[in-house]
Amino acid sequence: MNKEKALKQAIVGIVARLPLDQLAEAYEFLRKLAGRTKSGAEAGASATKATAPATAPSQQTPPPSGKVEIDESRQILDRALKEAKAGRWTEALPLFDQVQTLSPERAGQIAPYRATCFLRAGFPDLARKVVTNLPLEKLAAKEMYVLSLIMREAKIFDMAERLLVRATTREPGNRDARNLLTTVRQEAMLSADPVVQIAQQKLAPLVTQVEKIATGGMSIVCKGYHERLKRPVAIRILHPDCNDTPGLRERFFLEAVTLINLRHPNMVEAFSIHQEPKICWYTMEYLDGAVSAAEQIKQNGPFVWTEALNYLTAGCSALAGCHKKGVVHRDVNPHNLVTTSDGRIRLIGLGTADFGSKALRDCVTVHGLMRYVAPEAFLRKPLGPPSDLYSLAVTFHDLLIGLESDPCTPSDPLTFPYEFKNNLRSCGVERSLIDILRRCLDPTPSKRYPDGGVLREELARLSTESQPGSDGGEPSILVSDEQDEDPVAKKA
Repeated sequence: MNKEKALKQAIVGIVARLPLDQLAEAYEFLRKLAGRTKSGAEAGASATKATAPATAPSQQTPPPSGKVEIDESRQILDRALKEAKAGRWTEALPLFDQVQTLSPERAGQIAPYRATCFLRAGFPDLARKVVTNLPLEKLAAKEMYVLSLIMREAKIFDMAERLLVRATTREPGNRDARNLLTTVRQEAMLSADPVVQIAQQKLAPLVTQVEKIATGGMSIVCKGYHERLKRPVAIRILHPDCNDTPGLRERFFLEAVTLINLRHPNMVEAFSIHQEPKICWYTMEYLDGAVSAAEQIKQNGPFVWTEALNYLTAGCSALAGCHKKGVVHRDVNPHNLVTTSDGRIRLIGLGTADFGSKALRDCVTVHGLMRYVAPEAFLRKPLGPPSDLYSLAVTFHDLLIGLESDPCTPSDPLTFPYEFKNNLRSCGVERSLIDILRRCLDPTPSKRYPDGGVLREELARLSTESQPGSDGGEPSILVSDEQDEDPVAKKA
């Protein structure tokens, strides 16, 4: 027994850093060891049950199809472990998902593998989601303990603490879980961002329950509860590395002022801004359940054109509000169009926007994903409102066709308008809308619509002129079977 205890302690100390195949062995050992610590009566009952013939109780005999599914599940699990052992995390994940689909009762057993794969592949947020979606009330204490080790390795201390609290509640005598809970809480305090701690002190008592939820290139985003507004809010804090960089602090301030003054239904609303010599932040609306259009495409595939039209009109309306205030967004793409739990579509991502100041404009040289950037940017010309409309038209195209595998490759300004027209026709988009959007793709900015307000008026006019289709609900679709020829191919 002492040998088993020593081996158990050794496994507990290193299990989170083991390769996946060894993690599986450690996991199984912990489960068996947990069974051996039962009382004599329970152990005897378990042994009797384990050695009883499988065919004795008729209700325990699975049907032949069940046996096939169990065997198939075991085979797929072996393949998944083999892929993970070879470091092919993305290949292993679909196999683990198949195992969970065939054998839902294995969810607790499969979760450590899936979470580890996501961590090794560089997706800690997805590893967190694996644990978040688990029915913790159905997991054994040891399963939660193993998951907490993985969460601790990823420095997701809040999730590790949540699992360990559940485990110690389920088994109050589990010393290992209690000790690890103490360690996790200490590590969480040591690793807490000092900027967030300062913000917690400065915001109290007006904003409470402040916790970090995201980190960007220029800022840290926290979530808190506004005691006066009686609602959750987001707090965007300028990163200390950017605080002393010339221009970045002023850009951050202008971004907050712009959001406060915009108050547009398709933009995020900001409430207040606070500046001190060593810290700067502003509070804004917390987007509950926000999911980007890009994430929806990855999960469910491209949109039908009537759904994509909702994003087009919302994005156009948001750009009209920005352009009216003299702001050029410069980063319109499917990742910055999000839908919240109330169904409203918002345009986010003003981090690279042009607020009208040349000095502040030049301190940010990156203008978003290259695929959606207007061609004048590559000629080192300033981006204006027509540049945002170019990005919006490319975004609408990708919502229908799907995301490019390499969004860092620019779209060809000569051939893309023809691909655009043919692809949208194949999706059933009416001709008049295609013509409007092709104007937004003109390589010459002066030939596009001047700003989002004019484009919004054109879309509104099109909506009123469109007649009901045969189903009585959607606009008529004027689509020709004739396809435009690529000018490069035609020349060849």
